[in-house]
Amino acid sequence: MSAHDVKLFGDQIAASRLETRFARLKATSLLRLAIEDLYPGRIALVSSFGADAAALLHMVAQIDKATPVVFVDTGQHFPETLAYRDDLVARLNLANVIVAEPKAETVAQEDPEKFLFASDPDRCCDIRKVRPLAEAIEEYDAWITGRKGFQSATRSTLPLFEAEGERIKINPLVGWGATDVLKYIADAGL
Repeated sequence: MSAHDVKLFGDQIAASRLETRFARLKATSLLRLAIEDLYPGRIALVSSFGADAAALLHMVAQIDKATPVVFVDTGQHFPETLAYRDDLVARLNLANVIVAEPKAETVAQEDPEKFLFASDPDRCCDIRKVRPLAEAIEEYDAWITGRKGFQSATRSTLPLFEAEGERIKINPLVGWGATDVLKYIADAGL
């Protein structure tokens, strides 16, 4: 697969071409293709390090432990979430975890009491998630998400490949159900 075979960058036509060409691939094969062939050195996994994130993190670690993994630290996570993140990083030997955080001065100016989520959740999310994520993935041509179709009605129709700005967003687990995730986690000993 080369860049001449299919335009690889973020527009809807590129996403549609990628979807058509690779829609039949299983999650691990799709990840290997994306990491090693389509976007070598130009792709990152964005992870919440939530309970079922272990499956996707494990898959990526089996392919390349140096694949950048972006964790958006909102400054509002429970200590248990951060401990679980640290445990997974160590267990999977992830070599390139990037912690994206909101700018301290922005938080100090716009959410000094840390209660903006109660009065303006969209603005809070923009400050603590959207801006840090956008900055963290700026240098990449593509990014991998852990979104799954069973998580909501809007996610049930997600494609494997989406155009988002100048980037391609890849959803390798979109066809997975909750039992698929649990089975993978159990089989992998996670």
